[in-house]
Amino acid sequence: MAQKVYLGLGSNGENAKASLEEALAGLDTLCGVRLVQCSTMYHTEPQGFRDQPWFTNCVCECAVEGLDPESMLRQCLALEEKLGRVRDPTKPRFGPRVIDIDLLLFGDITWQSETLLLPHPRMHTRAFVLYPLWEIAPTCLLYGKSLSWHLSQFAWRKEGLALYQ
Repeated sequence: MAQKVYLGLGSNGENAKASLEEALAGLDTLCGVRLVQCSTMYHTEPQGFRDQPWFTNCVCECAVEGLDPESMLRQCLALEEKLGRVRDPTKPRFGPRVIDIDLLLFGDITWQSETLLLPHPRMHTRAFVLYPLWEIAPTCLLYGKSLSWHLSQFAWRKEGLALYQ
């Protein structure tokens, strides 16, 4: 039986929208993964390391069969690398990137390993994740509470296709 998996995608490279579109197309080619739906792409302020270009972000739902969370993560990391992502330990962790694919939720699974925490440990504090997720899965619960509730816990706003936090 397929698991409902939600991924957060982001880019603040030169062609961010094209990078996200390429990543979405790439997800649909991964073994055991079928892209189901995708949120609107939003322009979002950088979090953490703020001295960088704005991001373009979206959240997608995939149906995943025959994979555990670690296997899904490995495929996402390989896709990032194929699309030009280079992880450089000398650069800021939350700095500019051509593509970022975060595993947010994997069915109802709670997972903790050296390489992966599920649900994603920071998603409940990020409007650029919660709002697009709410757009495609408005009844989704995170830690037993609605996405709307989580969004009410911090200051953020939406102006057209821009999300500010």
